[in-house]
Amino acid sequence: MQRLYRKEYTGEFVVTKRTYENNLIKEDREWVPNSITNAHTGHAVVFGNGQSIRDFDITPIFTHIGGLRGHRRVETYGCNALHRDHSPDFLVITNRGIADEVIESGYADKNVVLTHADSITEYPGKFHLIPHDEFKDAGSTAMRLACFDGHKIVYLIGFDGQNLPHENNNAYVGTNCYFAKHELQDDTAWFNNSLEVMNTYSDVQFVRVTYRPDYPMPEQWKYARNLRSLSYRDFVLEADI
Repeated sequence: MQRLYRKEYTGEFVVTKRTYENNLIKEDREWVPNSITNAHTGHAVVFGNGQSIRDFDITPIFTHIGGLRGHRRVETYGCNALHRDHSPDFLVITNRGIADEVIESGYADKNVVLTHADSITEYPGKFHLIPHDEFKDAGSTAMRLACFDGHKIVYLIGFDGQNLPHENNNAYVGTNCYFAKHELQDDTAWFNNSLEVMNTYSDVQFVRVTYRPDYPMPEQWKYARNLRSLSYRDFVLEADI
């Protein structure tokens, strides 16, 4: 993973069609220009879909003013099914079924949704491309995009994690495109992907927000120098919600 930023990003070519002729691969490519420009205060909240997003009311964050003259107003990044309950500034979709879902519901017509090139090709004008897509999980992708957009303080809410495989703790468990509660889940790849983002953007301060300050920290994250924990109450005070 490279430390890249939107301010230097003009766009990129994506593969729209791939064919095989005489044992050779032929690719049709299309230039997708950068379609997002935004001014912000450097503060972002990235929402994972862990069960802890049900432990407190996160609704006020989406209408956050950010104190005097908005000097701490946050931009919000959500993952996949979060659109069913909230409208973040940026929704990151890595699940093809969820991409179809936001088209059918009309959500993509009114909100900024970033996803893979194949969905952009199928639904022209509906989505924005995930820049330099590494096809990783939605949580770590949303983290990387917050850094890519230039934020220097990134709060992480709903980033619960599971150190060992056990029952699915996703907030949308058992719904469209999500495994049932009894399906065993292993978050090792997600832990590692998120840690890679933290290490790559070492100049960014990541803050994991939980309903209590002693909530267990994933083992892989314990040694990240730019990660700290905060209770939700202290987050409200710090971010001036």
